Amino acid sequence: MSRLGLLIRYLIFCTFFAVGATAMVVSFLVKPELTDYLQSREMLEKTRQDNEKIKDLIDQYKSQVVLIEREPNVLQRLEQITLRQMPVQKDTAYPSEYNSQLADMAKEIIEESQPTDPNEQLPEWMKRAIYPRYRTTLCLAGAALILVSFMFFSGPRLIQVKKKSFYHR
Repeated sequence: MSRLGLLIRYLIFCTFFAVGATAMVVSFLVKPELTDYLQSREMLEKTRQDNEKIKDLIDQYKSQVVLIEREPNVLQRLEQITLRQMPVQKDTAYPSEYNSQLADMAKEIIEESQPTDPNEQLPEWMKRAIYPRYRTTLCLAGAALILVSFMFFSGPRLIQVKKKSFYHR
């Protein structure tokens, strides 16, 4: 067989074997390992975002503490708002406690904090590959590709021609 033929045979063998092995590995690892990995990565990202929000709140509280140290009147106003006390000044009009925009934002925050479906963040191909029927099919297809690559595209067959020798007496 020529070198070009051997090279083509080698490339086809490598391609079929790599695709088959990848299919089998994916079918074995998709359910517990890959899904857990992607869910953990998503939870880590959410935790980082929550940490950033907490850092922002800490910065806001620090600035409020500095403001309170500078002006003691701010502490009285915050005390009235926090403890829902009626204002002391009689001649001043104060806004009502209910604000529809704040209530809408509170509902939105509560909806965001509800736990979501863990399979929601998975890619579509992984959602399909999770099902046992598809995992089995993927594994069998990978095994078939590996078998085909070994049967038809493995090393060249060495055929030895037996020489018949005739001995003349």
